[in-house]
Order: sequence, then C-alpha cells, then structure tokens
Amino acid sequence: MNMSALLGLIGSLSFIAYIVSISPGVLSVLLDVHSLVIVGGGTFIATIISFPIVTVFRMMKLVLMRVLVREAPKHRLVFKEIVQLAKGYRDNPDFLSTNVRSLKTPFLRDAVELINDGKVPMEEIVLILRKRAATQYRGHLEDADIFRVIARFPPAFGLIGTVLGLVSLMRGMGGADSMKTIGSSMAIALTTTFYGIVISNLIFIPIAENLNKINKEDEAMRLMVVDGVRMLNDRVHYLLVEEHMKSYFMPQERKRIGRR
Repeated sequence: MNMSALLGLIGSLSFIAYIVSISPGVLSVLLDVHSLVIVGGGTFIATIISFPIVTVFRMMKLVLMRVLVREAPKHRLVFKEIVQLAKGYRDNPDFLSTNVRSLKTPFLRDAVELINDGKVPMEEIVLILRKRAATQYRGHLEDADIFRVIARFPPAFGLIGTVLGLVSLMRGMGGADSMKTIGSSMAIALTTTFYGIVISNLIFIPIAENLNKINKEDEAMRLMVVDGVRMLNDRVHYLLVEEHMKSYFMPQERKRIGRR
C-alpha cells in the first residue's frame, strides 16, 4: 500500500470536511446532485471523446495499482542484487545462470538472462536495455500526461454549470420573491465551480504528479541496472561495482548503505 497516497487522500477528505464544518449551511448547498452530474458527467464524456474507452479503463486500473497500491522502486534491493552478482560472478562463471531466477527485480533478471544466453554482444545488450528503459519511460510519461489533460475538464464544466445557474437566476429575477431566493440560487450556481476546482486540484493533478515521480524513480532504477550489467559482463571487482552503484543515491542515502 502506498501510504503517502493514502494519507493524501485522507488529508483531502479531512480538508474538505473542515471547510464545510466552519461554514454553516454549506453542506446542504454542496450536496447538489445536478452540479455533480454536470462536472462529473461532463468530465467523463470529454475524457472518452479525447481518449479511447479502453485507455480510460486502463487509467482507472493504473490509479489503483500504481498510485494507491504500488511500492516505490526498490533501489536498495537493486543495489544489493547487482553487488552480490558481481561478487559471485567474479569467482564463479556459472553464478549468473544459477542465481538468475532468484532475482527479485524483473528488469535485472531480463538483463542477466540476455548475458546468459551468450548470443548477443554486450554492446547490443546495453542498447537493447536502454531502448526498453526509454520505451517504459515514454509509456509512463504518457500516462501522467493523460491525467494532466483530464485535469483541465472539471473546472471548465464547473464554469459551464455556474453560467447555466446564473442564466436561470437572471430569468427568475423580477418576480415577487426573487430577492429572497437570489442568495441561495447564487450559492447553488457556484457549487459546480467548487466541484470542478476540487476534483481537478485534489484528484487529477496530484495523480499526474505522483505518476511522474514514480516514472523518474523507475527510470533511475533501470539506468542503474544497465550500468550494473555492463560491469558484470566485464567482471569488474565487486567493491568498484558497489561504489558505482552508490553514485545513484543521494549523499545522505550513501552514508546509510553499508558495504556488503
């Protein structure tokens, strides 16, 4: 479970609840089904017009798996596995083939399998791995961009709902009781704008930024693997491999990583 995303979700709900609690009478106005339908329905329709329906459902699954459930890329695990492989492979030529299945990092496991295959030169293996890393990066970048596009829809439909509400309000002015209802009618009209701003800034934009952060972490992990595999093939001493791998960590993190 991604505790950061979970705490953010709880914090967002608590923030909205606090705003409602300090504003007497706001709850009855905010619980307006018509406003929610305008913003939510309009956003959904605009989304399926902009992107294939298959992509929309994939995005829903993506949010669940990569934002709420995912674990951050385990750079320390990759560090440990590469150093262990370098140490074992230097003394035992069969170490990679006998330990490849025990690797817990899929990208590293695929890279070691290419080495074990023996049919592809190391220069080509590095090229292949870099292409795969770049492809993965572009795919994840597109996912984040989709949510940034969707984030533009709720405020727009919130404004549309507000305009419709104001038009209805203006048409009713001049009646006998129009002055008594103008305040409540204006509040309901502005509710759609509230929904649009909240949905955009507390849901879609944070999801996009979260996916972008995950993507950068994943890219760093894959480049770490590419560098490590190249040194494995050259049978570089494991202490030197360890120092190279430490370069992928910030100074304060390097201090916490002991020698293995």
